[in-house]
Amino acid sequence: MVLIARNGFSLIEILVSLFVLASGALGALALHMAALQTAQQSALQTHALHLATELAERIGGNRIAVAGGMAEGNLSGSGDAQTEIAAWQQRVESELPGGRGYICHDAAPWDVSMQRLRWECTSGAAPLVIKIGWQDKGLSNAESGDGPRLALTVHPAAY
Repeated sequence: MVLIARNGFSLIEILVSLFVLASGALGALALHMAALQTAQQSALQTHALHLATELAERIGGNRIAVAGGMAEGNLSGSGDAQTEIAAWQQRVESELPGGRGYICHDAAPWDVSMQRLRWECTSGAAPLVIKIGWQDKGLSNAESGDGPRLALTVHPAAY
């Protein structure tokens, strides 16, 4: 019995190993891209929460006097309150991609039928709600939803 030593690999073995290696590398790249997108969205969510909390603290500390009534998404009140709310909305628009800030009285910010937050507000004795939305870079409005991404209810005793 004579043993013949193989001195190398066949072309098919090399192609299969390259395919397996390339598949693994592409999978790792896709996982990395998904992680980057998730980190970006997390940063936007955190920044939006910071903006909403900042406004809620200003309202709670009576630095923005809030009165009842609505005027196209802005609470009516003193001229200074209107100016401060408009400045806050400008910050939301400039600091978040496609950002939109809204403050209103709303008893039910969650739309049960659509399973998402909604921009429309109820009025009257409902709690004060700060709503913020922004656009995902990689998604269209239909894919990312056109509703707010964050709604923060200001404690009723604060206003």
